[in-house]
Amino acid sequence: MESMLQDLDIASRKRGLKMKKTKVMADQSVKHKPIISNGTELEHVSEYIYLGQRFTLTERNQDNEIRRRIKAGWQAFGRYSHIMKGNLPLCLKRKVYDQCILPSMTYASETWTLTIKMERKLAAAQHNMERSMLNITYKDHKTNKWIREQTKVQDIMEVIKHRKWTWAGHVTRRGDGRWSTLTTVWTSLDGKRNRGRQRRDGEMKYRNSGMKPIGTHMQGRERVGDSMLRPSSSSGSTTAEEEEEEETFKKYQVSRIKSKR
Repeated sequence: MESMLQDLDIASRKRGLKMKKTKVMADQSVKHKPIISNGTELEHVSEYIYLGQRFTLTERNQDNEIRRRIKAGWQAFGRYSHIMKGNLPLCLKRKVYDQCILPSMTYASETWTLTIKMERKLAAAQHNMERSMLNITYKDHKTNKWIREQTKVQDIMEVIKHRKWTWAGHVTRRGDGRWSTLTTVWTSLDGKRNRGRQRRDGEMKYRNSGMKPIGTHMQGRERVGDSMLRPSSSSGSTTAEEEEEEETFKKYQVSRIKSKR
């Protein structure tokens, strides 16, 4: 590993690049030796953030990563609180939510292995945000169904489901031996099955839904059933409603321009 890093560093310097903030993460069951790069011992960590996603080898579920995404969603909601809690048309709030806040909560959700507990946490966070958009609280005794009919935002679980199916289609159609495909269908040759019920994995949901396992590469290559895999919109908006939203948005822009004058 140390010699590989040195070769990478030499090749990077020839292109004007410099490695920094390099960390090492290894399986806790394996004894690791210090790795030196440019005279500096690299830090061994149990987790790190890479490209916005948390990586760790000490946990077998992604509960903490999902909690990070929920927190990121609330941070994005706070940045746009003047819009989300302001006296603005609901169609504008919906656009901001779907385009700026929801992506913060669903980032890298294609690789999540969700449990029912985490699904409920994600749904609860979204419902709380919708209440803030409508400026109501639990004391108003409004059902989640009524709130969704008012906000018409995209359902977070439907968005995640669609992203997972889309990613599964990309993986099954590939035949160039990419790491993203190999790691998805990889099975350890060592060890043995644990006692009791096994943990859920990403492929298990595809099996339960009737789709062939990803490793067979039989269904995704011809893009079979893409229309069936695409989740329907939870908003239920029609073309007429979309046109009305666009008209409201244009009127709002005109009013802002006039107010600035």
